[in-house]
Amino acid sequence: MNESVSDENFLDCPFASVQKVVRGKWSMVILYFLSQRVLRFGELNRKAYPPVSPKVEYSLTPLGEKFLPVLNALENLAVDYQDYQA
Repeated sequence: MNESVSDENFLDCPFASVQKVVRGKWSMVILYFLSQRVLRFGELNRKAYPPVSPKVEYSLTPLGEKFLPVLNALENLAVDYQDYQA
């Protein structure tokens, strides 16, 4: 008997929740740069349109801070993978 994964089972999976956070094209790259320092609006390569834009800074939320060990583990995996491919 083959059981398929239902949408309900998929939504209950903790990895599906994390995937929602990191699925964007630049999500992990932005998280990486925000883990290094607080960034101003223009430092994320966004264009401000008139009128004068207010001062905006981006930094990690407490949840983003909790994600840093995962980000570091992924970075280590990426480095190991590059070494393995060489």
